[in-house]
Amino acid sequence: ETPLSAQVVLIGIFINQLAGFVQIYLVLFLHKRGFTIELAGFALGCYSVGAIVGTFGGGVLSDWLGPRWTIVVSMGATGLFTYSLTLFHSPNAIYVAAAMSGALSRSSATASAAMLFELVPRDRQVMMSAMLRSALNGGLSVAPLLGVALSEIFSWDVVFRADAATSIL
Repeated sequence: ETPLSAQVVLIGIFINQLAGFVQIYLVLFLHKRGFTIELAGFALGCYSVGAIVGTFGGGVLSDWLGPRWTIVVSMGATGLFTYSLTLFHSPNAIYVAAAMSGALSRSSATASAAMLFELVPRDRQVMMSAMLRSALNGGLSVAPLLGVALSEIFSWDVVFRADAATSIL
């Protein structure tokens, strides 16, 4: 009984979480590139602060642009900032890119939830909430395994570029 548009959003959420490697592997990725654990940890802190800000910012953007355009803009920008993590070598540039990646990624999550609840009748919103959590948790459960496989077969850059590509898609 779930509308097709809601199914598409759920699939997008699952795929985004499936390839959501930044938060999981940022410290290992940066340490492998020569950052100290402290500096790499600070980058993860920047990502996390960005994610907190983005959670609230996604609601504001959704009110202003609408959920659909918030998702489009924030996921496209998330992909660009995530990709930039593989290009930058300056700690400050990486901190900014990590914070922006976290903020924009969470902005889209807030907008996705808003869109899902607009797409289903009120009496189906509890079920939609369960489906949303299933899509999030399903992707997050497989992401670490996929990230390890990509890093072992290819490289850490490929892991982050795959994350960027799925964000843009």
